Amino acid sequence: MAQISNALDTLKGDTTALKLCLDRIIPVRKGRPLPALNKQTDETSVEALLRSVLSGEISPEEGKEVIGLVEGAARVAATQLLTEMRQRQLDALQKAGASGGVVMVPMLDPSKLSTQALEEVLSVITH
Repeated sequence: MAQISNALDTLKGDTTALKLCLDRIIPVRKGRPLPALNKQTDETSVEALLRSVLSGEISPEEGKEVIGLVEGAARVAATQLLTEMRQRQLDALQKAGASGGVVMVPMLDPSKLSTQALEEVLSVITH
């Protein structure tokens, strides 16, 4: 801390250099807290986000960042779902092999199924 104080004392007459140093020591926060997303009746979250961008409540860059967060969360959820499905398929195959029977386990590509179809398949596999 003493070194910072000495450096700042040295720069007292040079406001440009002082500003550069302070910006490095205490960077300016980028971004801002986003306003609450108020969905209207029968409006999806993405539609509400788009409306917020178009009305100027948030900037296009902020909207893009939010969409990026949503996409990342969706990828994580899809990966978890796929992992669970594959584990259930392996468990069913191991169980069939242990009992000497044969079981047909469909190998599914969840990216090509709707959410409802995935839920139906999961309910069949788990019961």
